[in-house]
Amino acid sequence: MKFGDKLCKLRKKEGLSQEELGDKLNVTRQTVSKWELGQSKPDTDKLIELCNLLGVNVNDLMDDNIELNNRDRHIDSIEVKPRKWLLVVLIIVGLVISIVLINKLLITKENDKPKENTFENFIFDAISNDKKVDTASFNGPFELYSGSKSYNSVKSLLDRIIINNKKNEDHTLEIVYKDTTTKDPEEIKNMKDNFTDSFDYEVSIDYDSDGYANKITIEEKFKDVSVSTFNIFIDDSGSKYGVHVRELLDRVIDSNKKYPQHQVNVIYSSTNTTNEEEIRNLKSRFGDFKKYEVIINYDDAGYVKEIKIQ
Repeated sequence: MKFGDKLCKLRKKEGLSQEELGDKLNVTRQTVSKWELGQSKPDTDKLIELCNLLGVNVNDLMDDNIELNNRDRHIDSIEVKPRKWLLVVLIIVGLVISIVLINKLLITKENDKPKENTFENFIFDAISNDKKVDTASFNGPFELYSGSKSYNSVKSLLDRIIINNKKNEDHTLEIVYKDTTTKDPEEIKNMKDNFTDSFDYEVSIDYDSDGYANKITIEEKFKDVSVSTFNIFIDDSGSKYGVHVRELLDRVIDSNKKYPQHQVNVIYSSTNTTNEEEIRNLKSRFGDFKKYEVIINYDDAGYVKEIKIQ
C-alpha cells in the first residue's frame, strides 16, 4: 500500500480532517493533501511527529510492501509477510549463544588465563560487555540528532544522553545550551522544559582525542514560518465588536511568544506596543458590543507587522 493511501486511512481512523491534521503538524491542509495524493512526502521531523500522532512507526508507514490490516486496535495495525528464514537464523543464533554461555560457566577460576582469540571468546565478550564499545557504535545514536532539529528531536537526544551518563562513566557527554554547561543527568532532565515549538535547534557534536563524542552544543534558531501560516489575523480586519477585538489580542500575544522574529505591534489610542502585559491590559478597554475598526499593516516580506484599532 502506498504511503499516501496509508496516511489517508490512518487519518480517517483517528477522525481527523486534512485541515485538523495539518494544524497538529503546523502545516497547511494543502500540504497534507499533497502527501495523500503522493505528490510529496514529509521531511524527517514532520514524519516523526506524524507517526507519533497516528500511532505507527516510520518503517510501517513508509514501506510500500507493508500493508494495513484491520485488527482490534483503534487504528489499523501492521501486517508484515512472515519471513521463515529469519526465524531459522534466530534459532541458530540462540543455540550458538547458549552453547557459548554453558561452556564459559564450566570454566573454573584456576583456568583463568589470557583468553585465546577465538570466535566463542569474541561472542562471550560481546555478551558480557567485557569489550569496550567502539567509537562508531557509541557515536552513532547521538550523531543521528546532529544538524537542524525540532524541539521533540532535541528532547529525545537529551533522554539518550541522560541514560548514557548514568550508565557509562567512561564516556559521559557534556551539554552546552545557552549559559548552561553540564553532564549531570538531573540538570539535563530539567533542561528539557526549555525546548518548545517556538524554535528550531542546531545540534553540533565535539569529540575527544579517542574519537568518542564528549560534548553536544545546542543553539536556538528562529523557526521559519510561511507568510500564509503566520498571517492568521487578516480575517480580523474591518469593523469588529469588542469581544472579537479581545480574541484578536489573545492571538497576537500567542503569536509574539511563538514567533519572536515576527513581532506584531498593537496600536490603540496612546498605546503602541508588542509587550505581552501591555497588550493584555488593553483587553479590558474594549466593550463587548461596541464596534471598532481594525486596520492591518504588513512588512516588506508580507508578514503582519502592525494592528491598529480605532
